[in-house]
Amino acid sequence: MNLTTMKDYIYAAPEVCNRNVSNAEQLVQKMIELYTKKAYKQITFVASGSSYTALQCARGYISKTLHVDVKIVFPYTFAEYDYQYVQEDHFVVVVTQSGASKNCISALDQLKSIGHETYCLTANVNSDCRDHADEMLDWGCGIETIGYVTLGVETLVTYLMLFAAYAAKALNISDPV
Repeated sequence: MNLTTMKDYIYAAPEVCNRNVSNAEQLVQKMIELYTKKAYKQITFVASGSSYTALQCARGYISKTLHVDVKIVFPYTFAEYDYQYVQEDHFVVVVTQSGASKNCISALDQLKSIGHETYCLTANVNSDCRDHADEMLDWGCGIETIGYVTLGVETLVTYLMLFAAYAAKALNISDPV
């Protein structure tokens, strides 16, 4: 796939999302393993920009499917204030498409400072965040090489909904959406 313009990424989205759906179980496996190892009572996603938008799109589905409260917090707010309210039974995932956000790195560092696990969901597992996270999770977008993130929103929404569906199955939630 030769993706050089924003339009190329827009046209590639159905193919990439279909590929991710075809490989769904493998794609979301690691996040499901992390989520199902404890009885989490809340999911907190830390994100901004296009990742925040994608999380807003998937939030209701995740909450209804997993029967859990889902919060979305901006990285700066989380790193400065909200990290101190994280409990042991909160599943916290920092989401950054580039994996290079300084605010996301600060959020990961604050989680480490309180002894909480640090998970980063990204399109670039070899990014700067890898030095600050216990686990780097790839949502299957690939790295976008132009300045506008286009494919990331659609692939992240797809990933999050697949995660919720397969996690519900793994947890034997009998009445997911």
